[in-house]
Amino acid sequence: EQRGCFHRLHIMSLLWLQVSACEQRGCLHLLHIMSLLWLQVCVCEHGVLLAAHRGADEAGGI
Repeated sequence: EQRGCFHRLHIMSLLWLQVSACEQRGCLHLLHIMSLLWLQVCVCEHGVLLAAHRGADEAGGI
């Protein structure tokens, strides 16, 4: 699962380069999407997503 987080972080860095270039042309919609994606990456990096996933599995197993 950590590999998935790193893969997503790599994708984010590539997308951020695109947004940086696009931002100069006024593509605020892409910037908004990027901010949402970045939140997902931050959550994944801190293991919150993993903890929530495990909690859901435990709840489903009861």
